[in-house]
Amino acid sequence: MANENLTALIQQAAAAAAQVPEHLQQVAFVEGFRFLSSGSTGVTLPAAPSAKSGAKAAKRATALSDKDENPVATLINAVDRSEYPEVVEAKSVLDRSLHILRIAETYGIDGGLTPPQIARVLRDKFRVPTDRTSVSTALSAAPQVDRRPAKSGYTYTLTAAGEAYLTVPREGGAKPETTSRRKRRATPKASTPADTLSAKTRVVRKAAKPSTGTKSKRNASATNGRLGPKAFLEKLINDGFFKSPKMAGDVIRHASAKLGYSYSVNELAPTFLRLLREGALDRRRNEESKQYEYLTP
Repeated sequence: MANENLTALIQQAAAAAAQVPEHLQQVAFVEGFRFLSSGSTGVTLPAAPSAKSGAKAAKRATALSDKDENPVATLINAVDRSEYPEVVEAKSVLDRSLHILRIAETYGIDGGLTPPQIARVLRDKFRVPTDRTSVSTALSAAPQVDRRPAKSGYTYTLTAAGEAYLTVPREGGAKPETTSRRKRRATPKASTPADTLSAKTRVVRKAAKPSTGTKSKRNASATNGRLGPKAFLEKLINDGFFKSPKMAGDVIRHASAKLGYSYSVNELAPTFLRLLREGALDRRRNEESKQYEYLTP
């Protein structure tokens, strides 16, 4: 007789739950079953549902009787994971954990779940690889849950903010991963035959290689009799050329007209400065041309 009454209550609760939107049917069934089992039957309920709906309701009712002893076993044995695709589709550990807490409330587990319990339900029922540390980290600072001290750690329950968070659709989903591009290493320069030569061979080749730049000009000057800038100015100093003030232009014109040598200002300017610092020459600014004139001290 008792079994017949229980079956009738289950069928009536399932029929009542079928009258509300689908996403609220599970909550409606639990609340309806509680209402009917309390003896308050002052409402008229619809006719009994189909056999399939009654079987599902009976399975849930059986699970409810064991919820206080082992909530994890209750969820693993009673939940049909195909009814909750949002758990697998969730992009973060936090979202998945919140869904598990809501499912637990649907099945009458009002005391909440611990992170190890949530992780086990995700792994064993929904086949989502998760560890207790990840769940604990995600829930510890989340405003969508409330927590109470348990024997080991904390027990978490869903808050009104958590219900709203799961109900309101969110756009964007997970942020796209950003891949850091590694800097390309410079391709090593191919070794040349010169790189493989011994140090002694390179020294010999360097000595045999004709010099360029200033040295070659000096060698050319020595070959054709043209003195270097410093030697040329020192000769003019010894000859008394700078007894009267002379500008660089005067020196260049004298070298070209009297000696047949060509010097540029760029060649003579550093030499003038050097001789000035050595004390071999002195200088003063010409008031008209505003250029320096050099003379012996």
